[in-house]
Amino acid sequence: MTKSIKFGVYVPGDLARELEELSKQLGITSRSKIIQEALQLFISEHKWRIEGRVVGVIMIIYNHDVGNVDEKLTDIQHKYIEEIISSLHVHLSKDKCLQVIVVKGDSSKIRNFVNELMNVKGVLAVRTSLLGEPV
Repeated sequence: MTKSIKFGVYVPGDLARELEELSKQLGITSRSKIIQEALQLFISEHKWRIEGRVVGVIMIIYNHDVGNVDEKLTDIQHKYIEEIISSLHVHLSKDKCLQVIVVKGDSSKIRNFVNELMNVKGVLAVRTSLLGEPV
């Protein structure tokens, strides 16, 4: 572990009160630990956008009645087969589906994968929940 550095943080009063109340309810006594955890989560959630390896989930909602959307999504997934760990398909309604894809790999490849999925006609929404892969 590296040497700790002390620095001050200003937060709005209502945010500080909410943090204090939640901390008491959860039995957390160290504000420093809370801030450290929040900063680590922030870094994990955003560092993948720049570089490194990631692990997480890509969720796609699409209208399967549009064109050959199922086939196009499958073809794209086959291009990224090395990054895909698992996939789940859920029928939401007569014409809407949800696909959940668990991925792991180089952030640039995952970024390209997400961009390709977003550009398929019939795809209504693409959301990611990706974290920097722990070293």
